[in-house]
Amino acid sequence: VKQVKSPPVIDGKLDDACWKNQPVITDMVLRGAKKRVFAKIQTETKIIYDDDAMYVGIKLNEPNVDKLLKKHTDYDGQLWWDDSVELYIETGCSHQAYFKLMSNPLGTRADWYGKYTPMGFQMFDWGVGAAWTVKAAVDKDFWSLEFRIPWSDLQVKRPNPGDVWSFEVVRFRYAGEKEYSSWNVGAVYSRPDRFGNIVFNGNVGDVEKLLTQRIVPVVGANVKIYGDQGVLT
Repeated sequence: VKQVKSPPVIDGKLDDACWKNQPVITDMVLRGAKKRVFAKIQTETKIIYDDDAMYVGIKLNEPNVDKLLKKHTDYDGQLWWDDSVELYIETGCSHQAYFKLMSNPLGTRADWYGKYTPMGFQMFDWGVGAAWTVKAAVDKDFWSLEFRIPWSDLQVKRPNPGDVWSFEVVRFRYAGEKEYSSWNVGAVYSRPDRFGNIVFNGNVGDVEKLLTQRIVPVVGANVKIYGDQGVLT
């Protein structure tokens, strides 16, 4: 996730210069599958940030834009019954709490705060005071979303280079056919340990270093992790 000097204009179009040549989250998999089965219709997500906020741009390829479901207009409504996207953001990697944002082709907003309780993961209202914004745009063979999420909404200061957060994107698709997809296998609201990871101004090696710090072997066993930087021990 790269820092930019000039933020995008939040209009849903993703045509600002700051979005160009940024890393892309794609290869979305069918939600609920026990192994990586790629979604038929793919989604592309980019993330950037500046001193004030985090920005998420999502291009949702769609051959049937004329059939997009987009009925919900109320804040915090049941957007999962529309063509829509969920974002899960955890400011760290403890898997104890996260923020959830959601929108549809109308740019309708919904948000919640999820946290671990003695009864498992539960969702709570987060929206009071939340200043995040989103805009949607629909083109001939895709639709797109552009989010601006202030650090104050996430209750943190701007991340430092090398900081690693948990992140997940989920798509509900109904246009022409039903297909639910996510970035990672098994990524559901109750299992944040299955979310992906993002590194701020970092690289794959930073994630691998984090893994070596968090994986604890069974007593008497040895662990080797084969990563981008070679064998990690």
